[in-house]
Amino acid sequence: MRKIFTLLCFLSVSVINLYSQMSGCVAGAAPGCPIPYPYPPQTYPSIQGRDNGFNVFVGGNLVIMSGGAELEGRTYVNGNFNVQKSSGAFNVGYVGAGSYVIPDNGADALIVGGNILTAGAKVYFGGYLGAVDLPMNLKYKGSSSVTPPGFFQAGDIPGGTEGQLINEPSLDLSSHQNLLTTWGNTSTTYGGLSASANGTFTNNSGAYTFASTNGASGVYVFNINTDLNPGYSTTITFDNFPDNAEIIINMTKAGTVTTNLASFTFSNISGNSDKLMERLIWNFPNATTVNINGSSQNRGAILSKATNTNINTSTNGRILTTGNLVFGNTGSGLELHNYPLRASSLTTLPVKLVSFYASSVNNKVNIIKWIAPLEIGSSHYLLERSDNGINFSTVVRINARGNNSNRNFYEYLDINPLSGRSFYRLKIVDLDGSYDYSNIVSCDTKKSFGLSVFPNPAKSDFYVVSDKIPQNEVIVQLIDLIGSVSFSKSVLPSGKTLHIGLPATVTSGWYLLQIYNKQNQLLDKAKIYLQK
Repeated sequence: MRKIFTLLCFLSVSVINLYSQMSGCVAGAAPGCPIPYPYPPQTYPSIQGRDNGFNVFVGGNLVIMSGGAELEGRTYVNGNFNVQKSSGAFNVGYVGAGSYVIPDNGADALIVGGNILTAGAKVYFGGYLGAVDLPMNLKYKGSSSVTPPGFFQAGDIPGGTEGQLINEPSLDLSSHQNLLTTWGNTSTTYGGLSASANGTFTNNSGAYTFASTNGASGVYVFNINTDLNPGYSTTITFDNFPDNAEIIINMTKAGTVTTNLASFTFSNISGNSDKLMERLIWNFPNATTVNINGSSQNRGAILSKATNTNINTSTNGRILTTGNLVFGNTGSGLELHNYPLRASSLTTLPVKLVSFYASSVNNKVNIIKWIAPLEIGSSHYLLERSDNGINFSTVVRINARGNNSNRNFYEYLDINPLSGRSFYRLKIVDLDGSYDYSNIVSCDTKKSFGLSVFPNPAKSDFYVVSDKIPQNEVIVQLIDLIGSVSFSKSVLPSGKTLHIGLPATVTSGWYLLQIYNKQNQLLDKAKIYLQK
């Protein structure tokens, strides 16, 4: 049996699309999506925008404690929605004070995959502003311990349109649950990013500052392996960032992670600081418990893989947690306000996550392989080849498999490589048409004589390369150990290569492979082992 000599060349690159994961505004009816959302949260004289994206997304149970007051925008709860307030009210969808960017009338302001429970407080979903009805629905899959008037429906205007409390036992939540898996993977991926060289973090006696050293646009990554909790509610400053920067703060500590912040300051920024708030994400990839406290409203999106996330302050930004969320265990009048994450330039963020290599097999063909551990927003790959490493042409397009697993394996067999050295690179194209290039790898294919069979052992199909193969059809036969013809087929070559697909009737074992031309002249032969 011939030895197969393999030359490997390695590279690491990938594309992550955070914007497609943690959406900005999903525009509804007029006036649609303001840029930025009105800030600070307050009572506005009219609706400021319509956003049908999910502001809060919970993979486990959502528990509202006595300090919780309002949930602005749309909310998804995969488990139970449990209002542990014995009195008063809790607002969903539309709130008394917030960004006033809310879901459309008639939207499902709250979707619950489990049961609805309450300790006595009334829940308003939707509401009204002046003489304008704002009806919204609450949809749940399980059971409910209360029905209206235990829950107050939206519109309280006499003769107005009311929202509905809808029980739907057959509710299909698979697409939402797939997103939970994806967001968990995204949290892990971003938690593995290296800190940005042009970003600094300082702790001045409990006053925290994140800063850009050069004021450049782009993505900034900070990795913090400690609590931001000096024992009292403290200040946090973002210094010298342009308003189109995007900031990922990875709180990488395991176990319990706590932040306790009193005020947010955005200084030396060229534009509107509210725009930067919508480009800030707090990521908790390793914690089992997350505590977000403070005497001021937290700013920026929150992505948590923790089993339990406890929020005891008001927030301004998307909240995505794969576990349980407990809101308002301490404090009073707390509100989760609807603000988007606008991180569109993260569409093409290269990170060292994917191996890409090429191998020359017996100096006959080249095998190109790559591994994508997480494909977020990727559309397809274009494998390009060159004879000089400068001028490339496309060999093949291969569609990305998407977010279906932690690792996606790709392989392409270049059965007609260039004579000598072939250079390869990947063009990685995203769903929005943007793209990034990998590094370049190369392998040397020297011309030689003789016949090669691979893979060998083979399973359902295999390739044959021989300099004796003509350009017209040949006959391929497999002869078993007792001399019987187990397989015979006419095959049209591609260059000097044959691709042989085997039927299920051909069993495992050793075979003599013989290749004949149309004049029944033997051109070449080799041994092959089938392992089915």
